[in-house]
Order: sequence, then structure tokens, then C-alpha cells
Amino acid sequence: MNIGIATVFNSMNDGSFWQSMMLKRELEKRGHRVSFLKVPDNPERPALTATIIGRIAKYLIRDGVTGCYKYILSIKEFAEDQKQFDEIKVEEAGKLDLIILGSDMIWCREGKPYFDKYHEFFWGELFHNVPIATYAGSCGSMHDVADREWLQKAVGRWKKISVRDDNTYRIIKEGTEADINIVCDPTLLVTADEYRSLMKGYVNSERYILLYMFSNLTSEQGKQIISFAEEKKLKIVSLIRRQRNMPRNSAFVAVNSPYRLIEYYAKAEYVITDTFHGSIFAILFGKDFVTINHGKTQVNEVVTSLGYADRIVDKTAPFLPKLVESVDFTVNQHKLDLLRAKSIEYLENCLE
Repeated sequence: MNIGIATVFNSMNDGSFWQSMMLKRELEKRGHRVSFLKVPDNPERPALTATIIGRIAKYLIRDGVTGCYKYILSIKEFAEDQKQFDEIKVEEAGKLDLIILGSDMIWCREGKPYFDKYHEFFWGELFHNVPIATYAGSCGSMHDVADREWLQKAVGRWKKISVRDDNTYRIIKEGTEADINIVCDPTLLVTADEYRSLMKGYVNSERYILLYMFSNLTSEQGKQIISFAEEKKLKIVSLIRRQRNMPRNSAFVAVNSPYRLIEYYAKAEYVITDTFHGSIFAILFGKDFVTINHGKTQVNEVVTSLGYADRIVDKTAPFLPKLVESVDFTVNQHKLDLLRAKSIEYLENCLE
């Protein structure tokens, strides 16, 4: 079967990369050819170029020539990694046997201008005479769709439907009487061992705490982590951003790429995150972790659904006591195993 996937696959975002990659791999394991549909007129490129130029300037000012050079190398790594995704244009969709919408927050039209602007693509309205299935699509933290008639029309074209969270289930259910399955994010379709098999030996044997955060820790939280790291002789590794409340000589901002990310997760002693995929990888790799609560529905729901609601801490609360409290992952492993099996079954039904 010739399958096209409509999702975010070519941004410099580790979660987007791995959700695309693992869905692709699962389809290819079953003998299918997989391509990724490009958003019409490829609007990512100018926006991405502007973003990259801005970040290069920031790295140059903040970290000098060395920091700037490392960032440029990370761009090159991302570009090389993304060559694994075969791309096709919307105009070529007619040659496909099936189109899969998802995963990720592709249906979030509230607070996400990109997804709103290109909703005809991400909701499948541009694809005609080709069966459409969805896999783990999400509306993110969006509360509702104002145009119910439009919603019913869009969802009515989908032959098989799955979402990745309860909030999206509620929204999509208002547009159809069809069965809707809740499945796992594609990054959870495989075990940690499959990720480990893809590692390239980027990370040395130093012991460290991993910070994978879009936001900054508070000053008090920063002091806790610095003190704890010194006591345990742990390095502090920050991915995504340099933490504002960390001394420059106390934190190392790693050069980031998808394959480096999974290796940093696999070898971390502790993980602090506030992201969706950051929480998933902490659970997958069995790390003592906390997820900082910034009110993101999709983040809190995935952590809770897998049985780790007690690892969610308020964004301003001291979290060190929770972080050092060991997680017994065997207690909730069955929840992940069942969800993974159900998700694979749904995916295989889409391919019949």
C-alpha cells in the first residue's frame, strides 16, 4: 500500500521528528511505502529560515563563536536526519492508497495560527478520492470548534478515526456518530529498546540531571537543582534552552538533534520536563522524573493516563522531594502495554 502522512515532520522539533519517524517505521514494518505530504506552498521554509537566523544571532551574542558554531552543526544534523522522510506534494495525493492525518496537535485551531491557517490540509479537506484515516491527532488545549457544520463535514470524510487524548475525543465526537479510538502517540508504539538500537554513541558516561523544558525554572527551583547536583556530583544538562536561573558554569546546553535527544534521555539519572514528548520519553526510559505543570491539557493528560499523575508538580512548587522519590514503573507498565497493543491493532485495521 502507498501511504501518505499529513503531519508536522520537517520542523526542528524532536517530538515532531520522532512521532513522524515511529509511525513511518510501524507502517514500513508491515510492508507499506510511506511518504509525507507537504503543506501547500511549503510555508515552513521562510518561517524556519527567519527563526534560524534569529537563533544564530542569539547564540552568537550569548555564547560567542563556539556556541554559534555548535548551533549551526545541530541544524545540519536535523537536516540530515530529515532526509529519511520522502516528501510528496498535495497534487500527488491521488496516487496514494491511504492518507493518515496525524499525529500531533494538527487539529488545534485555537492559539495555533499555523494549524489554523492550514486547517484544510491538516483536517484532510484538500484530499479527494483517497481514503482518509487518522492516527493520534490532537486538538491540544483547544476547547471547542465554533462551526459545528464545518466540523461534521470535515470529520465525515474520515473512514477510520483515532485521537490521542480525551479532550480531542470530546471535540471530534461532537462532529460524528462514528467510532473513535483513543490511541497512543506514535512515540509510544515501540519500547525503549528500539530507541536504544538507534543510538549513535553521542553521549559520554558522565552522570547528569536532564532539563528538557520550554519554560524557565523559578529562582528557588534553580537553587534546589544546583544544590542537589553538587551533593550528588551530577552535571546539569539543559536541552531546548539555557535555564535563566542556572549559573553559566553550572549548566551545559547540549547541541540538540533527534538522535542526541533519545541518548540523553536513555543515560540520564533524573529528568525535569514540562513538555509532552519530554514526559513520554522519561516514562519510556524509566527515569525518575517530574513534569512541571503549566496548564497544558495534552501534557497533563498523557502523564495521568499512563499512571503517573503524582509526578506532575505545580510550576512554582519545590519539586526536589518528588524528583528524588523513585518511580516504580512496573506498577503501571500494563497500562502502557495495553494501550500500545490497542493502538497497533487500530493501525492494522486501517491497513486492511
